[in-house]
Amino acid sequence: FWRLVELLLYFQWRLGTKVENGHNLVPTRPVEIDCFGESTMVPRPQLYKSIREGRIRAHRTEISAFTAEGVALRDGTSLAVDCVVFGTGWKNDYSFLPEEVLSSLGPEEDGFYLYRHMLHPDLPNMVFIGRASTFLSVLTYSLQARWLAELLAGRIRLPDRQGMLTEIQRLKDWKRSWMPFSEARGARLLLHMLYYHDELLRDFGADPLRKRGILAPLKELFVPYQPHDYREIVTGDWERTEGRAVAGVEGENA
Repeated sequence: FWRLVELLLYFQWRLGTKVENGHNLVPTRPVEIDCFGESTMVPRPQLYKSIREGRIRAHRTEISAFTAEGVALRDGTSLAVDCVVFGTGWKNDYSFLPEEVLSSLGPEEDGFYLYRHMLHPDLPNMVFIGRASTFLSVLTYSLQARWLAELLAGRIRLPDRQGMLTEIQRLKDWKRSWMPFSEARGARLLLHMLYYHDELLRDFGADPLRKRGILAPLKELFVPYQPHDYREIVTGDWERTEGRAVAGVEGENA
């Protein structure tokens, strides 16, 4: 599947286009791994067109030094430039939190990890809504808000402290086993967004299969999920099951 995605991207954006010093625009990592790194922003189509037309001279290298005239690149090229723009991205800053709270969260080089990307058992009155990073972030945060509403209403029973810590450790081990390092890795989901959404719905007893109509089984296989598929979940109008869901117990509701 991912090789097919790479092939489509290759032809759609003409990634074989030659740039400076004989390089091209083809990434060096597989797409299913590369998209979890820091460069998760997809360039505007005009960028590729401008490169092909020669209006942008693209170099696949790094700046090794600044000179009086401009910059020296690691591939041996020197460029005379008037302005350098540092597109360095951003960092999350939680320094506004009290020291004892930060200590309980246990931040590491790749951030801190939470149960369901929202809770830490040692901070039961603090919930992080909007921290998880996905490709449909507003939808994800809406489902997190519904999950929290169900928790506050008593329709979700959380595991005990050790159970939550065990689940957090599993998440940490899984991400670190394959996901490229990032200071935000603890909050990153991206392509695993749908699995996370299903997880939240199962926690409070909602059906994660949201496609409707006589073609629903085929839609589940072939039609992408959209925010409107979760409208009833966000508004709280879905058919509820009896009892309370047990978060963290796969395949079982109690």
